[in-house]
Amino acid sequence: MADTDPERSPPGGGEHPTIAADRTPPQLRVTGHGFLPRHGVTIRVLDPEDTTSYFQYVADGDGDLDARLPTTLPHGTLQISATDDRPDPTDDTGRLWTNTDTLTW
Repeated sequence: MADTDPERSPPGGGEHPTIAADRTPPQLRVTGHGFLPRHGVTIRVLDPEDTTSYFQYVADGDGDLDARLPTTLPHGTLQISATDDRPDPTDDTGRLWTNTDTLTW
């Protein structure tokens, strides 16, 4: 996974985006803040079978995210992170990623 130190400022300044994932049956919910306002956000989910899935959402006008993930994801431990596609040359992917939240589903 990417380097996701929440204390590290994003390149070019601004707020480092963060997320939290929770299980509210029958849904998986990801909330976050610090994203670019009204900008696309990609949520990355690594499932127990080491398969990575990506889901597209849009942050609101304040840069907040409130996303419901598909309930068809495999059950078990999920590792969830997100990006609004800002560049980060220090990350292996070249993108600025949030913290990685772990959720058992």
